[in-house]
Amino acid sequence: MNVATAICRISDLLGQNPAFQSVHFETCEHHQGIDEAGRAWAERENRMRFLLTDLVLGLVNQDYPLYPWLRADGLTTQRMRWFWKHPARIDVLGLNYYVHSEIQWHARAGRIASVRPSPKPRGVRSVAHDYIERYGRRVMLGETNIRGAVYDRVTWLKYTLQECEALSTDTTVVGYCWFPVWDSCSWARDLCRTAKREPDPVGIYALDMATLRRLPSPLSDCFRRLVRGEWTSRDIPAYNPSLEARRLLRGYKRFFTDWQFIQPAEEALAA
Repeated sequence: MNVATAICRISDLLGQNPAFQSVHFETCEHHQGIDEAGRAWAERENRMRFLLTDLVLGLVNQDYPLYPWLRADGLTTQRMRWFWKHPARIDVLGLNYYVHSEIQWHARAGRIASVRPSPKPRGVRSVAHDYIERYGRRVMLGETNIRGAVYDRVTWLKYTLQECEALSTDTTVVGYCWFPVWDSCSWARDLCRTAKREPDPVGIYALDMATLRRLPSPLSDCFRRLVRGEWTSRDIPAYNPSLEARRLLRGYKRFFTDWQFIQPAEEALAA
């Protein structure tokens, strides 16, 4: 389905059900330049992150900063005018934020190279404000996860939910979504001939490697308590991170200064 078809179908749904709410998902990202070449590239990428949403809202015209690039890439005036005449309706903006959503750029060997995750992330709340101020919509955390040990995922849940709770004092936050519910399988290879049944450790529920049965985990227990309204982010334990998580989260330490970290139980270490 192309973008224009999706907009038309949303219009049809609005006609059939006036209570219909349109949720548009967008990356919640930010780019930083380390050197002169990196800063120029980061400036372009920070414009690119808004492009699709600007296009479907009918905000792209001849004065748009990326208009020359769009024209060179094949966007005709006729197609652009169609979006002016058929702006999409976005009731809720779903913002997808991962540990790799913030990236630094620099020149290396004559090319632009990335450093991800950024060692100096602004954080969920700060980056989300870029989108809130631009579009003025209600928001939700549309997707998040972190790959690795289940106790590292619990800690990432605590951090991202804490950021959403803080964000709710600034704007209307209508939801939080961890993706996926259970470990995905062959996520990195599912379109390849070499696809194998290899669980990707990112879910709320784990997958047994041998049987692929869905198994409860410390993360699913936390999530259940949150959904029932029994807990907030303050109640979620913060676990001492694994070696890999320490690498991924080294730039986020300033968000954890008031946390009391604990050692995960042996069963969590094995999950």
